[in-house]
Amino acid sequence: MASGQAEQVSAAYTAFTEGDHAGAVTLAREAIALDPSIATTVARKVLILSLRELDRPAEALAELNRYMAFELVVSDRRWADQQESELEVLAPGAPAPEPTVEPEPDTETEPEPEPEAEAEPPAVEPKPEPATASPSARPRAVIAVGGGFQQLTTWSYAAFGVEASVRLIGPLWGGLDSQVALSPRADCTDQPGDEEDCTALFTTIGLGPQIRFDGPANPYVRVAFQAGINGTPSPYRVVVPGVEIGGGIELGRGVVSVRPRAAFRLFGPLREGGSVVPGVLVGVDLALRVGDAS
Repeated sequence: MASGQAEQVSAAYTAFTEGDHAGAVTLAREAIALDPSIATTVARKVLILSLRELDRPAEALAELNRYMAFELVVSDRRWADQQESELEVLAPGAPAPEPTVEPEPDTETEPEPEPEAEAEPPAVEPKPEPATASPSARPRAVIAVGGGFQQLTTWSYAAFGVEASVRLIGPLWGGLDSQVALSPRADCTDQPGDEEDCTALFTTIGLGPQIRFDGPANPYVRVAFQAGINGTPSPYRVVVPGVEIGGGIELGRGVVSVRPRAAFRLFGPLREGGSVVPGVLVGVDLALRVGDAS
């Protein structure tokens, strides 16, 4: 902007602030005539506001339309929109309201920087699960080996066994087990007055369903039909049928877990006409999980 034009704009602004609105109109028009470009933004604002103060809203609106034809920055566009909405409702001769925005004394209007768009955070890709040698908590089969203590009426045994179970459908499993029980101080002949002791061998083979519950402790319950086999020499029946109801929990979620278990056992009479033989079995196994049913 030339120095003469800048002085003209400054004089128009001074006249407006001092209340000489007619003089401000004249000086602003002269400044615009020297340079009709956007560079005379302040002069155009002075002209529009002075015409409002002189109760000439139609002329002010015409000057505002010329001003709005330029490419305005955001702040100037907002000012112009507000002036337009107010001037359109003013009828000729109606008292003009006080201007809500006074022009800046700057001779040039610098565009306001547009707000920068916030950068979106980079997408975070999910980390892959670390590989592990352990199967899931839902294996296809379990093989267990362990030992414990068995009590059948008055006979006490040290028991050692193995069990294999396989998943059938959902929580339903099928299991096969074999248990070998030794009693080092058993009655060899079961005859009155015969106090000779010997090691008794009692082997069981069981088959039956299981219900297993997947979880942190992996509990299970089972029912098995048992066949008890007395070792020879023995005064009792060689094969005795029986049933077992028991269960346990598998502690740990790796390939190998510790499995404490307990069961109630009931066998048929050892002699013709005898009574049934109840018993209990408690033990601890190492369970090996095989496969993955997930």
